[in-house]
Amino acid sequence: MIKFGKWLLYGIYTVAIAAFFLYYLFPSETVKKYIVARAGSLNPEIRVSIDDVTPVFSHGLRLHAVQLEYRSRDLLDAEEIVIVPDLLSLLSANPSFAFHIKALGGGVKGDVEVTRRQPQGRIKMNAEIAAVRLENTPSVRRFFENRLTGICSGTIIYTGGPGQGRTLNALLSVAEVTVRLNEPVFGMAEIAFDSVAAEVTLRNRQLKISRLMLQGDQFDGEFAGSGVIREDFDDSPINLSGTITPQSKFMQGSGLNISGTAIAGSAGGGGQIPVKISGPLGDIRLSLK
Repeated sequence: MIKFGKWLLYGIYTVAIAAFFLYYLFPSETVKKYIVARAGSLNPEIRVSIDDVTPVFSHGLRLHAVQLEYRSRDLLDAEEIVIVPDLLSLLSANPSFAFHIKALGGGVKGDVEVTRRQPQGRIKMNAEIAAVRLENTPSVRRFFENRLTGICSGTIIYTGGPGQGRTLNALLSVAEVTVRLNEPVFGMAEIAFDSVAAEVTLRNRQLKISRLMLQGDQFDGEFAGSGVIREDFDDSPINLSGTITPQSKFMQGSGLNISGTAIAGSAGGGGQIPVKISGPLGDIRLSLK
């Protein structure tokens, strides 16, 4: 029994020493350079910078302070990204790994599978978004100029690969949404929603919005439509149609009395007003249908 205890202690000591040297002698700089070079080879317009790389027990990597740029535009600024491969899958035709990104005030976790049988490889990703702050997202911050805030959660499924069709399906919900307007509309400097829910499909550059639900104290809304995502994001056309239902807070804040007005005439049963949203994203227009 004493010998067993001694060898057990020796075993624990050996593992601890191995783990110590693995961590402190880990080739961080080599791994970091490989990841940056690999990302650049996949797409020369993508630039990745990583502050440090450390091992994760038992067979993962933790990337610290990761910045991702596309065409010199910030896409992601993550505190850390943890990647853990499925070791058995690495020997198969479909290697896979799990990931967890800590960024934007929240996180994104999921898994990725790569199909090697395809000539250029095909990727399938499942991701879950949790409590990501929209105002911390570089693309949202750039496009909306810090006028949009909210807490986003949801799921994303992506399939595609180089030279192949790409499809992204997303179910998103955003809480505590605030949109600050460039100019006051009906006396209001901003519009707030308790929640926004969206069901979106992006196939190559074709965008389909199956459902867009808005709920708030000022008004509720329900929309659907389509669009095209172009290289110049501001020039991407979008067409949405649906209805809004003004709430009493909206009427009080706007100082309007819609009785007998064109708005009242547009309203159907239940006070719903048919609305169309269209134009390039850089110059969205709202009109009564």
